[in-house]
Amino acid sequence: MPKFTLIARQSDALPLAESMIEENEPYGDELGDYKRQAKTLVRQLSKAASPESMMTIDCGYFVYHYVLVEGVIYLTFTEKAYPRRLAFDFLDEISKEFRTVYGSQVERATRPYEFIRFDSFLQKTKKLYENTRTQRNVTKLQQELKDVQHIMTKNIHQVLERGEKLENISFLSSRLVSESKRYVKKTAYMHKLLTYRQYGSVLVVLLIVLVLFWLFN
Repeated sequence: MPKFTLIARQSDALPLAESMIEENEPYGDELGDYKRQAKTLVRQLSKAASPESMMTIDCGYFVYHYVLVEGVIYLTFTEKAYPRRLAFDFLDEISKEFRTVYGSQVERATRPYEFIRFDSFLQKTKKLYENTRTQRNVTKLQQELKDVQHIMTKNIHQVLERGEKLENISFLSSRLVSESKRYVKKTAYMHKLLTYRQYGSVLVVLLIVLVLFWLFN
């Protein structure tokens, strides 16, 4: 079943809403770390030039599934054994509801978790997808409504490594700009120093001549 869900704006990775981790969750201690990792993944997606619109990210016993719809990332976290079709049906259901309720407000959002009230819908919908053996979910699995075979799957290390490379490129670019500014300042200083050396002695001689002229006249 979906363990937790995160909704964020793609342009700047601003978290808009998320589901709370239940107190009786057997993986409760670990899920805090996975939720932090989910936010890192969202930041990488916000930096990517053209991210996949749908993807499964494998991290061992668990997986992340996400869809990108109209500038909003909907990401959920499940056990690897949980059917992918149900995971993406869950994301499809919450994305439609979120767009209906908050779609026009996304661009104007300024605070993290501005739509945290959406958690009530997330929790209600999550319960519908908990048991894969309910008639509702069995019917979903039997229907050929969504082909999930074509959805790309990547390893968590691949995605994070790509993110690290992007961060390194950003760091190197910032450093290059900083070094260029230092070079310009240093060049200007050296030019002034050269000018002083070139004309300084002439000015000193002229100053001495003027002083002598003033003393003896």
